[in-house]
Amino acid sequence: MTRGWYSFHGDIITTAVPTQGSSYGISTLTENKITAMVSLSDAKSAAWSSPQNRKLVPEDRHLFVPCLDTSTQDLLVNLADICDFIDDNRQCPGEHGNVLVHCAFGVSRSAMVAVAYLMWRQGTAIWAEVEHGIRADPDKKTPKGPYAAYLARRAERLRGKGLTGDEPTFPDF
Repeated sequence: MTRGWYSFHGDIITTAVPTQGSSYGISTLTENKITAMVSLSDAKSAAWSSPQNRKLVPEDRHLFVPCLDTSTQDLLVNLADICDFIDDNRQCPGEHGNVLVHCAFGVSRSAMVAVAYLMWRQGTAIWAEVEHGIRADPDKKTPKGPYAAYLARRAERLRGKGLTGDEPTFPDF
């Protein structure tokens, strides 16, 4: 099995393609019925704007999150927007609702976002969901240590406060 993309359909996440370069492969997008995409990368690819790609994933259904693959990259500031984007696009009426989440190598950033989405959306224990919802990477690198540790600490802090992570940032008045 390859690693790289996490396609959300129903309550299952499956890996499909190994690299960012594959995120603009027409056959891969078509075969996996991808209608929206989250790109976690340091640069936008011009290939994403080709007419063939935009027909499958229109610009308003492509969220680009500029980020580096470093241990100090803070994706938490983008997580609520990413999760909302995934949710909105999974529920598009008349569409397949498959959302692709990818980064350069599919090992840390995309895996972290996929697991964080599951924690946010389903309120489940992180490792139980990783074990059952994401097919295991044969190299045991999904997600990388720093991201896995971050998610585990966050889940523990939320549980300690009796929270799920789905609470509003500000109280409603």
